[in-house]
Amino acid sequence: MLERDPVTGYVFMKTFKPRSERDQNQLLADAPRDPKLRSIEELQDRERIHPKTKTELGQTPPFLRVGPLDSILVPGEQDAQRDQPPSCPNAGDDRAVAVLVPGDFGTIINAESPLMNQLFQLCQHAEIRCCENLVCSEKRSELEKLAPQCDWAPFRNWALQLMACQLTMIDQGNFTRPVLRMSQVVTSCHFFLVDAGRTVTKMPSAKLAGPGKTTHTVDAFGAFETIYWMMTIEHPLGLLHIIEQTWDPSFLPGAITDPAITKASQRAAGAGICPNRFWNLTVAMERQHLDLPAIAQAAARHPQLKHQGHETCTPAFCTFTVLDSTRVKQCHKCSGLEENPCKREGRQLFFDPEKLDGSIRDQNRTVWSTVSDEPEVSQEGPYVAISHVWSDGTGVGLQAAGKVNECLFRFLARIVERLGYDAIWWDAISIPKDPKLRQEEINNMHRNYGEAGCTVLHDNYLLDFEWADNSEGPCLALILCPWFTRGWTALELIMSKAVKVLYKNPEAGGEPLIKDLDEDILAKDPAHCTRAHWIASTIIRRLRREIRNVSDLAAILKPRSTSWARDRMVIAGLLAKVKADYTMATHEVTKAIIDRVWNLNPASLLHGQPTIATSGGWSWCPHSLYDMPSVTVGDLAETGKHLVGDMTCVVDKDGIASGCWHWRALEEADTRHDLLIPNSQHQSVSPAIRDAIRDWEHCMLLRDSNMDGGLGLIVKPAKRRGDFIPAQYVGSVRVRESPTKLQGTQVDERYDFDWFRIGEVVNRVRKAAEFSKKSHNQRRISKSSQDCSWVAGTGNLWLGDHPHEGQLLIARYLREEGVVEGLRLVISGDHKNKTYTLLPAEDPVFRVSADSGNSVQGAGNDSASHFGGLRVRPVKYQEQWPPEPIPAFGRVYRSDAVPAMNSFSIFKLKTGSKESTLYSLIIQQYLIPNVKQPFGGIWICTCLTPLHPLGPSFSTFCLLTVNFFM
Repeated sequence: MLERDPVTGYVFMKTFKPRSERDQNQLLADAPRDPKLRSIEELQDRERIHPKTKTELGQTPPFLRVGPLDSILVPGEQDAQRDQPPSCPNAGDDRAVAVLVPGDFGTIINAESPLMNQLFQLCQHAEIRCCENLVCSEKRSELEKLAPQCDWAPFRNWALQLMACQLTMIDQGNFTRPVLRMSQVVTSCHFFLVDAGRTVTKMPSAKLAGPGKTTHTVDAFGAFETIYWMMTIEHPLGLLHIIEQTWDPSFLPGAITDPAITKASQRAAGAGICPNRFWNLTVAMERQHLDLPAIAQAAARHPQLKHQGHETCTPAFCTFTVLDSTRVKQCHKCSGLEENPCKREGRQLFFDPEKLDGSIRDQNRTVWSTVSDEPEVSQEGPYVAISHVWSDGTGVGLQAAGKVNECLFRFLARIVERLGYDAIWWDAISIPKDPKLRQEEINNMHRNYGEAGCTVLHDNYLLDFEWADNSEGPCLALILCPWFTRGWTALELIMSKAVKVLYKNPEAGGEPLIKDLDEDILAKDPAHCTRAHWIASTIIRRLRREIRNVSDLAAILKPRSTSWARDRMVIAGLLAKVKADYTMATHEVTKAIIDRVWNLNPASLLHGQPTIATSGGWSWCPHSLYDMPSVTVGDLAETGKHLVGDMTCVVDKDGIASGCWHWRALEEADTRHDLLIPNSQHQSVSPAIRDAIRDWEHCMLLRDSNMDGGLGLIVKPAKRRGDFIPAQYVGSVRVRESPTKLQGTQVDERYDFDWFRIGEVVNRVRKAAEFSKKSHNQRRISKSSQDCSWVAGTGNLWLGDHPHEGQLLIARYLREEGVVEGLRLVISGDHKNKTYTLLPAEDPVFRVSADSGNSVQGAGNDSASHFGGLRVRPVKYQEQWPPEPIPAFGRVYRSDAVPAMNSFSIFKLKTGSKESTLYSLIIQQYLIPNVKQPFGGIWICTCLTPLHPLGPSFSTFCLLTVNFFM
């Protein structure tokens, strides 16, 4: 993990502390946790000591043909006592079921069947039963109104039943194995989609193969959205542990998602939603366009969301964003009254600018009293800040300085009074006209919102939206209103401690309703709201948190507009706590912001724009913050307990961006087949990228994952310095799939993983292939992939995956016999004297042919059956560790189809067709302690294993390897 020293401004490696050590440090200890979460953690700890039900390898499961209305649920069992209320059959299912991960699904589903048939077969394997329990039925009825729309009724019914029974057990405090079992089913659904995305050999579709040769189209997108909905409910509870990729926009195949997105766009247009505001929401959502169908479905339920006057808007342009709101005439709030003397007679109040200027010069406030007979600056007591859009006529308009329509001020004063305050900060009367004082006040404007007792959000679109107790509609109205599209309001929302929003009163003629943003509008739990309500709430919550990442800042501001283009950079600077200065050049503001925030996501470097510098520091950075791609993290990253694979880049004071990347050396084929296309339309950028690619031997392709397609970064490496590879920034490219790549996979096995410092001054570039770690773990050979002589390599120490006690193994190659023999290391010792020995056992664990990996008979074997059915086989790439796309050094995997990519770090020992043990090579650098890894090595400890064959009190030795990931 990288961190920047706030004193020196340079980046360093931060040592990760194990959880136990953090808990002992009161400064790092976790905050008090919800008792429900604690109970779930205790359940998970208990279940770890129970044996998991391993899926037996046998014949390929049958091709399951089903109709579109065939039920996935298993019929529930009738209660013996007819006069008793029915119990929950799923709460009594005490079987232990392990999570299925990529590579396991071939044991329960037929891989040759269509994708939707496979999903049906997977869900049916979970054996979720129909439940008539009264409490579970009530929960199901509640979820029925909240779950995503899915026209494949059997699947939706299955998901609703699973979630209803599980949540009922949790609500009742019934933290038993069935709760965990059902969460494992949901997790397996996620891994099924991960596996399908990597291994599918034909275009996935929404077709369901029925009896005979019939086919039926089902709602595949709705089914996948339902899976994601279940995951978002379980993840905050700590039940879902996803260490694979999140559901980014490319997670699901376009053949499934594109029709749903097109339909959503049409539905939103039919509801009268401005297409520009609708599509701008994707910038603030992690899944981007994948969340639009839920928003469109909700918009159809709330006709009040229609945007009047936006008939000519397009996804790329909104008529109202180019409006100069500073010239909009100030509005009247008396127009709806029977008598409107204020408007008729032009009644105005005068807030003397001299009083305001004098207060500023005396280092006092710019707050005005709402109860004094004459407008006076209020110097004491709490106040209310007003957040609004000038296009509604609530700004200065064309009035003389200090002049305000009396009815408008009285309207706001009544709101302030209803909230229990007697003073107001309103930019129409609280920002001075004097240029010098105005600059000073703009620099302090965020403080005015931060120090206010609360902020009142005024928007005419919301004042025309009638409040409903179901806050889904009001929350959607908030993210679709003009206020949400303006730049200054982002600053105001982030700084405000409490926000009150004005909505139309359902009672005719009533005063506007005042609703609290956090208590009344935002959804608090994905299990008790619709997907649209949760998405909208998440977007708003991201605006409330402190800015810690430049990429998040770009995501907040890019879809927003201002009356003056220069204001956008000023707002970005204020959000990053950079002093506003209208005289600073755009690139200077950008550098100041990054120097203050300094964290950014790798995607922010894939911009395709001319950069601030041609070499050295800042040579990767575009002139404007708004030129950076905007990315955000989502539900499964924000609410989880574990942060896995954090690839955030950190920028030092010299403008060098340090971070970890997946990378591979460029190949000649990249130039021959035009696999790397410059990601830029600028005439000065594309030629430089193409010229660098021609020198392919000295170029690297950097990616934030090792999946096919998408964007990448071309750099030129220099000699390694410590943990980092210094690199010269070249530019962003779009990666096309290689025509020679193994069909049926999305994972590109050519990628390594390493730390880079982009923007270093590079005097001499090196060949990219020199940095590859794969040369240590892979051999380019032409012999059969079944050869296993490498198991007995010099110094190889293997660690097995036995769940209760370590299995260290060494192997030797008996050349005269052509046999590889594996020997287990046996621990013996004296507890009192704390002396231990580690010696090879006399009898081998396996004896196999070095050429084929099949078991053989030989000297020392008492019988042929002793080794009958033994085989040593390489592990397929789906079974690699760590899973993709978790960043890791020295990833191990094996592909039988590509001999040149054979791994020599992992193998599986199979006994017959049912049992297997996975052995991984312990990297030698972890066996010897050093300064960075003082606790590295093999640790021997004793423990009690309750399930040990010799009894629960049997004391056994355990082997542990320790590796502190830096």
